Amino acid sequence: MATAIQGTKPVVNTAVKSGTVRVHVVVHATVDRVWAALTKHEDVGKWFGDLSQDLEPGAKVRLDFGDADLFTIEDIACQPPAHLRYYWRFLGTGPKDEITWDISSLPEGAHVTITDFEPSRSKEGVEELSRGWFDFLERLQRFLATGEISRYGWRRDFDGSIELPAPAEDAAAILFADDMQGEWLLFGSLTPTNPKARQKTVRNSSVEGLVSDVEWNGCCELDCQFRAHQWFNSTTCRVRIVSNATGSTLTVHHTGWAEISNDPSYCMQQRRAFGERWILALQQAKKLVQTAFGN
Repeated sequence: MATAIQGTKPVVNTAVKSGTVRVHVVVHATVDRVWAALTKHEDVGKWFGDLSQDLEPGAKVRLDFGDADLFTIEDIACQPPAHLRYYWRFLGTGPKDEITWDISSLPEGAHVTITDFEPSRSKEGVEELSRGWFDFLERLQRFLATGEISRYGWRRDFDGSIELPAPAEDAAAILFADDMQGEWLLFGSLTPTNPKARQKTVRNSSVEGLVSDVEWNGCCELDCQFRAHQWFNSTTCRVRIVSNATGSTLTVHHTGWAEISNDPSYCMQQRRAFGERWILALQQAKKLVQTAFGN
């Protein structure tokens, strides 16, 4: 029985309202055991990430994956062992998502459904997140079937975002101004005095290395390569500002971490260090835009 249940794949439900991801799975465990796996920090850490404390009403909790990826969790509502709802923000800066878990008993175990709703989420975002939740529910399923650790090690890309209280072009005019880039961007000012210059040595309190292949794509997008002196290869970074219904969103995509060294633990450590710096950079960028617009 356990082998059959463990081999049953999660199912993505596509018949849901816009911005919603819903995935369900059958697990070989009681509803009480599932509830513990979703709310108790010692269990959640074995298949998902490290909770700063158990999930319970009134608590403000951090879910940390060890590589700078994290969620801040609040407004927790519990109806054990059948229903759990909370709101979280990726990196503490991303959009506020409503997360709902529903658990029901079956003769052979339990039926578990995760619903992740964010009204402004794009169709592409729904598809990507569906794949992510499919993977996480497989990990939950394996943990409940075997009791063994099933969480992933670390994610090879860093992605972060924050909402800005201004349209994209207005926010870009502030954040990408020559004298403002150094106030928040990890690499300092990347607007060259020589239009043909496409690389720069960076030495500041946050990072030290070489920025190269700098490309400005219109007023709202920056692409570049960054390589610290001790790395084997460069990483690739893209910074964008895109309009949304309430203003704009600043996004950072920084990848290439698995190729900077032959030591995976060093790669992860550097990914975490730069991820933490990018989180601070996103927060600082929002403050600069808020100040400029009097918010």
